[in-house]
Amino acid sequence: TWVDYHFKWDPAEYGQVTKINIDPKRVWKPDILLYNSADEKFDATYPTNVVIDHTGLMTYVPPGMFRSTCKIDITWFPFDTQVCKLKFGSWTYDGGTVDLRFKCNNESLVTIEQRLNDPLNCSVNGAGDISTYIPSGEWNLEEIPGIRHSNLYDCCTYPFIDLEFFMKIRRRKLYYIFNLIAPCSFLACLALLSFIIPPDAGEKVSFGVTILLSLTVFLMMVAEAMPPTSDAVPVIGMYFACTMIMCSLSVVFTVIVLNYHHRDAESHPVPNWDDIRGGGGVGPPTYFQNCIGASAPSPSSNGHHQQQQQHAATHQCSTRGDLAAVLNELRIITKKISDDIADNEISSEWKFAARVVDRLCLIMFSCFTIVSTCAILFSAPDVFKG
Repeated sequence: TWVDYHFKWDPAEYGQVTKINIDPKRVWKPDILLYNSADEKFDATYPTNVVIDHTGLMTYVPPGMFRSTCKIDITWFPFDTQVCKLKFGSWTYDGGTVDLRFKCNNESLVTIEQRLNDPLNCSVNGAGDISTYIPSGEWNLEEIPGIRHSNLYDCCTYPFIDLEFFMKIRRRKLYYIFNLIAPCSFLACLALLSFIIPPDAGEKVSFGVTILLSLTVFLMMVAEAMPPTSDAVPVIGMYFACTMIMCSLSVVFTVIVLNYHHRDAESHPVPNWDDIRGGGGVGPPTYFQNCIGASAPSPSSNGHHQQQQQHAATHQCSTRGDLAAVLNELRIITKKISDDIADNEISSEWKFAARVVDRLCLIMFSCFTIVSTCAILFSAPDVFKG
């Protein structure tokens, strides 16, 4: 609103007409524009009629859809709060011609002089009217405070006046929690189940890789929902990155567990300190030598006695040879059984090591999931607001 003394009249002289509506092209009006406009036409208002009161008060309220530039900070996305500035002012008229002021809420200040001289500066600090605001499904409009600026330049005698509004909007996070954060948390919990699946099931690695691919799909959805900027990494991106690192490491440790579980003495031998092969090749030659020595005839013996002695020695050597062969076979069988027992013990030790690594990874990754979720998501300033 402004006052134009050219349009003052006495209603008694004009049939008690107190207000008229005139085409804006027929009267003077200030060229108030949005300085940081991003619209192609720059001025996106529709030229409605100017309402003129008989006192010279001109009211011009053109509707419009304003599109402005705004620097977005996605550090706390989707728990972020953005502040966008709307700067309105005259493009050509300085403060000596057009003085922009906020509407005072103090009803006791009736005249313009009283409002300009208000010690509380009611016309300098103001706010936008959000009484007719329609709630949005994506953003919550917190407030629109405003302040009046007076900038004096070297080119001009009078300062240029502008009114700057700060539109504070907060993102509504229910959509992102339900469609992105909750599924990611569930997948992180499912990744922990890979350490509970038995190694003999044969599905541990494929289970982890499937979860990793699912997280990649959700990460692509997050990238599409965020504006393309490299100023900061959003908190949800950090959460997804930590979850993907955890799932990748779970696949790596799953491979290590499977490697431990399927190890045996042949592929990964352990030094065998209880070898029982000592003296295995000494017995039969000794017996053979004894048999040769015993079967040799004595020069002082007669013929019949020599035959009996030779027959007894031959029988004794034959018995001792059979016993030596049996003893040798028993040693071979005993060694085979001992080797099999040692191999089974080695395999059992590797399987036990695999179970220990599995349980240790389950505990470590469970703690990492809980700590990372609480530290990243709950660090946002507006995480508990609706």
